[in-house]
Amino acid sequence: MKSIWFSIVLLVSGSTIVGTALCFLWFDQIDPGRATTPATILELDTPSIDYGSLPSGDAEVKVRIHNRSTTRTARIVHVGTGCKINCCYKPKEIDPVEIAPGQSLDYPYIIMFGPGPFEATVPVFVDDGGLRTLSLEIRGTGIEVAPHAPN
Repeated sequence: MKSIWFSIVLLVSGSTIVGTALCFLWFDQIDPGRATTPATILELDTPSIDYGSLPSGDAEVKVRIHNRSTTRTARIVHVGTGCKINCCYKPKEIDPVEIAPGQSLDYPYIIMFGPGPFEATVPVFVDDGGLRTLSLEIRGTGIEVAPHAPN
């Protein structure tokens, strides 16, 4: 009697292992590149930027984003808009931007800041095989500029 139960347990365990292996093979047939494609292909060349001293006001700045894939186009869906102490940021472009395989893009955005130090984390929403958020840390110091005297 014990040998029958042992045979049943062995048969069920073996069937489970074989079934699981077949599922993995079947999913790999649906998307054979899934196993070799990196989960994230877009990256910020410099995820933390110190702009140093800038005249206070508005400044158009750029962040370089690189597509590491050699076969897949990825896109920047949106750059966040927000304000922190002494600074605000917003995208210059509103529409999504595609980055071809192996290419880099200097993506423009605008920062607005007053005199004094500023620091913020700008979210960069991307689609590179899945929607995710890259974080761009910016900092610097706004320098007050004296107004020009009329001639």
